[in-house]
Amino acid sequence: MAFYNPLQGKNLNFPKKYKDKIEQYCSTKPGGGKSLGPSHSPFERQVDLWFLAFCLGVQKGKKTKSRASYRFIEGQVLARRSYMIELIEIVSISDTREPYIIGNANKLAEIANEYAATGIDILFNALKYSKEEPLWNLAEYFKDNL
Repeated sequence: MAFYNPLQGKNLNFPKKYKDKIEQYCSTKPGGGKSLGPSHSPFERQVDLWFLAFCLGVQKGKKTKSRASYRFIEGQVLARRSYMIELIEIVSISDTREPYIIGNANKLAEIANEYAATGIDILFNALKYSKEEPLWNLAEYFKDNL
């Protein structure tokens, strides 16, 4: 079965300054190693962490052009997550005021990565919000701030 995915083959990026920290919060570890469990690694995959960072960037209403970023995966990972693609498209339409932006996959990826670059700072602060494990810090942050 074919899935609609305009981000197929497009890079999803993180700012390089977080490269060493991202895997510690994800239960799947491309670099190898064992997860400490959901309390310490609240995200199943890196793309889940990226998508929450994207959402936090959108909530903040700010995009950041990361000078130094790296591709952690390509957009085909979103193929079975249509809600992620749809939200990226809706945000991109709202951001540009151009409904045909959804035909420009490069621009969709750029907008999504820029919002994620803003949100990653917020997310990493939230993961260390108090003196609890990262999952509980995240929950407390959301309770107090959103």
